[in-house]
Amino acid sequence: MKNFKCPECKSRVATGKATMNYRLADCRVIVKNVPALVCHSCGQEYIAPSIAKYVNELVNNIRENFKIFSRRLHLQQICPKEVAVTM
Repeated sequence: MKNFKCPECKSRVATGKATMNYRLADCRVIVKNVPALVCHSCGQEYIAPSIAKYVNELVNNIRENFKIFSRRLHLQQICPKEVAVTM
C-alpha cells in the first residue's frame, strides 16, 4: 500500500506490528506482532483482511482446543486468565 495515508489524521503510515486482543469467556487472548500498517502520528493500526482472517482462525482454534482440553481434564474451574500468542 504505497502512499497510504491514515484516514484518521492524514499522516503517513509504515509497515509495523500490531497487537490484537480477544475475550473468550473469562480468558483474554492476546496476539502480538501481527503485521500491520501503523500511523506514525496517531498510532492507528491497519491490518490487511487476509491477516485478520488468519488471526481470527487462530483464535477460534485456540478456543476449540481449550474447550477440549478443559473437558478432558475437568478444568472448567481453572481457566487461565490470559493466553499470549506471538506471530
